[in-house]
Amino acid sequence: MLNKRLNFKGFKLLMWLIFLIYLAILVEVVILKNGTAITIARSRAALGLEMPLSKRIAYSNFIPFKTILLYISGQGYNIIQNIFGNILVFIPLGFLLPILFNNCKRLNNTIFISILVSASIETIQLLFNLGSCDIDDLILNTLGSIIGFVIYNNINFSIANKLKLEIKTKNK
Repeated sequence: MLNKRLNFKGFKLLMWLIFLIYLAILVEVVILKNGTAITIARSRAALGLEMPLSKRIAYSNFIPFKTILLYISGQGYNIIQNIFGNILVFIPLGFLLPILFNNCKRLNNTIFISILVSASIETIQLLFNLGSCDIDDLILNTLGSIIGFVIYNNINFSIANKLKLEIKTKNK
């Protein structure tokens, strides 16, 4: 029994470590854009080319599916990075949240946290001129979290069924 508890604690610790590394990578890739976002923002400011917040808000997309439809129609650039990248980058969040937080074992709670994280990223990009603010990114990020949650549930269901089968076999 003690051995199982230690294994569970070790597993939880490993998941926390993975979660923290994931969050660091998320900030580096999505917000800082591997360091280029800050360099570009500083260069704009030094040259007096920094766009005022009111203009950044005007150029932001607050119309759901506008950018997604633009990419699908072939008018946008780099469809793979923009659509699939926004989905893929949030799959780990949807997978890790229910492992680490009991209240995130329900899909609606995981969706809520994912929306908060994505909206925070979009707000930071808007306020600090580190990228574009787009409601479609929030939609795609949330879809990625849902996919991660479904993967978690499928794995969790498979493990639970395997354990039930093992218990039935031992009791016979």
